[in-house]
Amino acid sequence: MKRGTVGTRVLERSIIKHVKKEGTTGVSIGSDYSIVDKCPQREGENHIQVVSQGFSDENYKISDGIIILNNSCSEVNVGELALIRALNNLSTCGAVPSEMLINIQAGGDCSEQSLRDEMNRLSQQAKERNLRIIGGNTVYSGEGEGYSVTVTLFGYADPTDPKSVSIVGKESKPQAGDKVIIIGEAGHFGASLLAAENMEKIRERLSDSYISGAMISPQQLEIKDSADALLKGGAYYLHDVTFGGIYRTLLEISEYTGMGIDIIHEMIPIRQDTIEICELLGKNPYEISGTGSVVGVCHAADEETVRSELERRGIRYSVAGELTLEKKREVRSLKGKMSRSLTYYEA
Repeated sequence: MKRGTVGTRVLERSIIKHVKKEGTTGVSIGSDYSIVDKCPQREGENHIQVVSQGFSDENYKISDGIIILNNSCSEVNVGELALIRALNNLSTCGAVPSEMLINIQAGGDCSEQSLRDEMNRLSQQAKERNLRIIGGNTVYSGEGEGYSVTVTLFGYADPTDPKSVSIVGKESKPQAGDKVIIIGEAGHFGASLLAAENMEKIRERLSDSYISGAMISPQQLEIKDSADALLKGGAYYLHDVTFGGIYRTLLEISEYTGMGIDIIHEMIPIRQDTIEICELLGKNPYEISGTGSVVGVCHAADEETVRSELERRGIRYSVAGELTLEKKREVRSLKGKMSRSLTYYEA
């Protein structure tokens, strides 16, 4: 069964082409948020209202296996992961979240206690993050005991804030030579899920202590600090890495900017334990869920400023490549061992 966001080709030809684009509210491949319009007076100033969504179901939760193997980790509920993904999407434009809608689609056998527990966790998260729950929808649909959650976040951004350049304007036109900066290791989240789901199989080859060290922690799932540093440093476009992994994200960056993209394979950050887990399970680590990672694009003239801001905050990063005038979308090795076109990639 396919899971995650619908493939890029299908989105482009069957979904997005039917959405009317008006003013600043354009919808496109590679955009993690939507601009509603200027919202009413807020704290004495006009702000731009921005909306984002996050989705999760029980196939994408950090399961009990992680808790057993790594005492520093706590369980992340389905709804919490949906909220984190919505927050990450909003972080890519520097907006501050304010209100949220919660939609739960539950199987016909899903218990009331499961729904109650989910809402208790989400209500607590909303309180801790100063978010107001303003509504939603809960329905029974399909079979089984499982459920999925979609969180819709409403946020606001100050159009005079330099960090809002990704929202307010096309002042920063993409140019050949613009730098592509990756924060977070490719496939770390996806490999953690795979390990939890296939624990007995990977225990045949890897020790419990090694598997424990390979697991991502809930604290690593949010990109707020990384996104803020990239935007403050001068990045004009951000894209978080989730469904489809780093390869899909790079493709969507190319789609969004209208430029080619040239990425050096060795410069994509990835953990050795992620590679080993994926090899054991026959998965490509560059194509699995990357929640917790973010990619930024900045003009070559702003590269040093972005680097300085990231280093000042102690954030690890990699300048992995650049945009090109040539329409090729390529990940290539400096050692000449591989070259992959992302043009026809489908997540």
